[in-house]
Amino acid sequence: MHLHNRFRVIETPRTFAAKFSQRDQRQNETAEEYAADLKRLSDLAHKRRDEGTRREDLVRRFLDGLRDEDVRWEVEYVKEPRDNDEAVYHVVNYIQTRKRHQIGSNRRQRPVRRKLMLLTVKLKATQKQLTMLSGCQAEKNLKDKKRLNKRETEVNQ
Repeated sequence: MHLHNRFRVIETPRTFAAKFSQRDQRQNETAEEYAADLKRLSDLAHKRRDEGTRREDLVRRFLDGLRDEDVRWEVEYVKEPRDNDEAVYHVVNYIQTRKRHQIGSNRRQRPVRRKLMLLTVKLKATQKQLTMLSGCQAEKNLKDKKRLNKRETEVNQ
């Protein structure tokens, strides 16, 4: 009982308010998870505030705590959400759209790079083969000339 009294965590609306004001999105935390935790902290911290003020505070804290600054700017200044649900919707939508565009652009670029790399490799292989063939051909021509010269000398003798 003594340890419980000494080390127990005392949570009051004031401690929840401090947690709410310092809460930022964590690494690998989705926007939905972050928003849900902020909503929980806001409800525990500001029970007596009017709904409009709580909604504004929640949207402001949500946007301020986002890790991705591009998403924050896009949603805050372009979309201008009225409440937290709308802000979360715009954030998730923006992230998914950006991922689709990144994936789509990668799909278009990869085959071109692969084809270009394959063509380069084939071209180098062909050049090596030609060099080897020309070297072999020159060697063969030299051997043929030697044989002809040998035959001519044999015939002439």
